[in-house]
Amino acid sequence: MNVNTLRSAVLFMLLGLWSQIYGVYIIRDACLDDKNKILALYRKCNKWYSDCTADSNLVSKCEVSSKLLAAFNHGFALVVEDLSKENEGAIIAFLFKNRPIGKGYCHIVDCSLSCVDRDFLGEMLMTELYVHLLNEIKEYYPDILRVEGVSPVSAVESIAMFERCGFVKECVRTKCVRRSDGSFDDEMLLVWWNPNFDPAAR
Repeated sequence: MNVNTLRSAVLFMLLGLWSQIYGVYIIRDACLDDKNKILALYRKCNKWYSDCTADSNLVSKCEVSSKLLAAFNHGFALVVEDLSKENEGAIIAFLFKNRPIGKGYCHIVDCSLSCVDRDFLGEMLMTELYVHLLNEIKEYYPDILRVEGVSPVSAVESIAMFERCGFVKECVRTKCVRRSDGSFDDEMLLVWWNPNFDPAAR
């Protein structure tokens, strides 16, 4: 067992223990009834994000719906639901990942859409979502070989999160992200390899 695999295994156990102790949040599959809550969270996060990049903060319900349906049909859609009395039922994080439709690429889970409520950034919610996703893939999807994640090179904490989950750096795309001031940032592609991949699985 290499160092990254061992580190990931320890992290999985610690996060599982954390969830059992506090029990404030649950990770579950998203459903269509979550659409409006997901939209509200994405608009809240995207307003902050658009201040840092050249993206518009006008996010339509159709856009979120299409990405959610794509994840339902060709990938994974996970949400974190807050069970505390203050925010009961609120969606405070989500992760959508898609599988390409083409047969030559169906062994890949690529980048799609994710978001964490900035009021909960210290709770490692995105880490928990990825841990949940990777465990599910290891156990039930031997036909998936690689899971991809992307992050601006300047987002050191985001890259560290991926590495804690067992992702490795693969390449950098130069000047891929345009900031709101007109300057550019590079984008890092990171990959997690499924140790239980079976080439014969379809």
